[in-house]
This record gives sequence, structure tokens and C-alpha cells, in this order.
Amino acid sequence: MHSLNLNLLNNKYIYLFFLSFLIFIGKWLFSYYFFNEDITIKIIFENPSDGYYYFPYVKFLSSLNLNHSFNPDIEGLKNISIPLYGVLLHSIFFKIFSSYSFIILEFFFIYLFILIFFFIFLKSNISILFSIILSLLMFLLPNLIDLFELNQFKYISILGDFYNLRFQRPLVVAPFLLIFILFLIDLDKKEIFEFKNFFFLGLILAFSFTSFYYYFVIEVLCFISFLLFKYNFNLINIFKNRTKYYITTIIIFLLFSSPFLFNMYFVEPDYSERLCIFELTFSRKLILLNHLFSGLIKIEFLATFFFISLLTLMANKKKIENFNVNNIFYLIFLSSILSPFLFIIFSPKSCLVYHFTNSIFVMAFFSIVFLLINFYKHFFSNIKFNKPFLLILILFLVFSYNFIVLYD
Repeated sequence: MHSLNLNLLNNKYIYLFFLSFLIFIGKWLFSYYFFNEDITIKIIFENPSDGYYYFPYVKFLSSLNLNHSFNPDIEGLKNISIPLYGVLLHSIFFKIFSSYSFIILEFFFIYLFILIFFFIFLKSNISILFSIILSLLMFLLPNLIDLFELNQFKYISILGDFYNLRFQRPLVVAPFLLIFILFLIDLDKKEIFEFKNFFFLGLILAFSFTSFYYYFVIEVLCFISFLLFKYNFNLINIFKNRTKYYITTIIIFLLFSSPFLFNMYFVEPDYSERLCIFELTFSRKLILLNHLFSGLIKIEFLATFFFISLLTLMANKKKIENFNVNNIFYLIFLSSILSPFLFIIFSPKSCLVYHFTNSIFVMAFFSIVFLLINFYKHFFSNIKFNKPFLLILILFLVFSYNFIVLYD
């Protein structure tokens, strides 16, 4: 029996690997069939949007040359800042596989994204086939938005930016946040205070901080909120004889963030200005905080907030199956709301603030999706779908993606 279960578990990975490969291979088959181009040109033009702006970072990091000057008359430049863990894996692979590394790792991150969502849906006790379908839908979401021209709607278009194949964000960065979410869901059902948990927490926080600090702020707030709610705001239970675990997280975080922080110390000031990093003076803080607060009192946000809060309260009241998963997403949603305010208040500098506000909408969407799924399971658990239909639907989604890519 144990051997049978192990084979079934392995088959899940194989199925997801195969489906990910079918999603991945279509674009490149079309590209190689229709366009006779050098691999470097192909990589540039096949990357969505402006992701190719990050390609030089990969080359610079792979050669450990972060102060390259394109003008022979200008020497002694300081370093450029790089989103370290957003490009590190590509830099290592670039050293080995050259430009083909982008193709190899695109497949890897497609598989990783689908795999993480698959496990998140499994944690909600959704069947294997439905978990695969929902994971594929999450991956296909940006393409479906474009196909049905839903991006003309202000808030819907934001969802298309949460995950797509644009390098390095969101291709590499979004999985860091999803891994954190999966980590919290898993942590909610087991012993929290173990060194391995706080080691991993420090690791994922370092990855997020050095690649997309907006998610880092959300993750820190979410973990604090998670502990507060888990222990009913009893600070004694949270901290008593447990300082060593928090120190572990801080040490691991600083250890893995130190190359990034060290490089930031030697960053060329002109390059930081080019990246639109600006001082958060007191007057600017007031302007930004006022702008954020005005967004929170809009009817669209208030309606969404109360809708999610009411459904989450009902889920806890009725103790519907896996309501704890809904609680995790609700905490992430709340953390995304608080994060821009706390960041602006305490940070001396900032870059593009809209990434914070976009995250609020994305987290609201995830909260609603998982609430509706769990309520559906609660009230309509007797509705069954036959497996052949679900398998056909899975294949339809995969080939639909390739059709959309070819159509574009």
C-alpha cells in the first residue's frame, strides 16, 4: 500500500511536468518554425513586454562585472544595483548554457508556478484533477484576460501582471510569494517553533527582499499577523523562550541578503536615480499617504473589503472545511493593505509605489477565489464530475494556451 501511494505521488509530478512541457513547448516550436533567428535575438523578442531590460543583469552577474562602462572615456564607475535572487539562477545557467539558459529556466518556472498552486489547492482538499485544472487556470489567467479583452477594465488588467513569462518579474519573483503562502498554509497545521521553519522563513524573506521588496514587506507583516492570530495576541506565548527562533530567521535573512546589501552600498548614485529611486521627504510622505488613504475610502475598495471580510467571518463561523486556508489569504490581503502605509512611514526612500496598490487587488482576488471554492465545496459537495471530462478539460486548457500564443 505504501508503494502504491508513493507511485501515485510520483505520477502527480510526472503529469504536471508533462502538462508544463506542453504549455512551454508550443511558443518555441512556433518561433523556430516561423523565424530563422539567432538564439539571442529569439530570446529578446520572445520575452513578453520589456523583460529584456533585465537581460544585461544576468550577463553582468555571471561575469561578476557590476560596474561595466559602455563609454571608454568614463572609468571608475560604482556598481549597478541588481535584483540578486531574481537573476542569480539565470546567471549561473547563463555561464553554462549561454542564451539557451533563458529557455531552460522558462520551462522550470512554468512548472514551478503550476506545481506551487497545485499544492495550495491540494491543501484545500480539492481533488487532484481539479487542483490541476485550477492551477492551469491560474497560469492561463493573463492570456484569458487578453483573449477576451478584459484588460480594458482598470482592475482586471492588474491580474495579468501578477504572473506571466516576463523576465525577471513576475517569472521568477511571483513564485517566491507563492512559496511563502504555501509555507504559511503548511505551517498552520504543524508545530510552528522549529528551527527548520524559521531557517526557511529567513531564506524566502531574503529572496523576496533582494528581488522585489514589495512582497518582502507584505510577507513580514503577514507572518507577524499570523503569529498574533495563532496565539490570540498573547505576546508572552509568542516570545517566551522563543527568541532563538527569531534570531535564526534574522541571521539567515542577513546572511543571504548580505551580497545584495553590500552591493547596494557601492551603487552608482546616477544609476539609482535612473531607476526612479527618490527620497521620501516628510512632504512626500504626506502626499503619498493621503493618496493611499483616499483609495481606501473609495466605494469599490470598501465593497470588496467588506465582501471578503464577511465571507471569511462566515467561513470561520460555520467552520467550513479548510477555513484556515481562507484565513491565511485574508491575512495576506490585510497585510497588502497595511504594507504601503508602513513602508512609506518608515522608509527613507522609495521607488514605484503602485506595485503596493496592485498587490492589494491581487491578494483580494486570491482571497475571493479560495473563499468561493471552499463555499462551493461546502454547499455543493454532492456534485461530481466524471474523470474523462476533467481530463479532456485539462488538455483543452493546455492547447488553448498554445492557440492563444500562436494567435498573438
